[in-house]
Amino acid sequence: MKKTDKTLKRVTKLVGNISNNQGDIAEEFFYNSLASNPKLAGINYDYIDKNVTRQRKNLRDEYDILLVNGKDIAIIETIIP
Repeated sequence: MKKTDKTLKRVTKLVGNISNNQGDIAEEFFYNSLASNPKLAGINYDYIDKNVTRQRKNLRDEYDILLVNGKDIAIIETIIP
């Protein structure tokens, strides 16, 4: 049973790492695509940032991709199921 538990933990970690890598690849793909043409849903953006962290008091969050112009903001969160 110990051997099975050890193998299961190793496989679980491996699958988690694969999922994380896929998320990183998806995020990089979208960032590079939008960096070369910062337009989304017909709206042109002036700035693009990735992995932006914002904090106010006890509320803290990180956004994968943030697009900004004078009146619009687009927040992109890549999620790999």
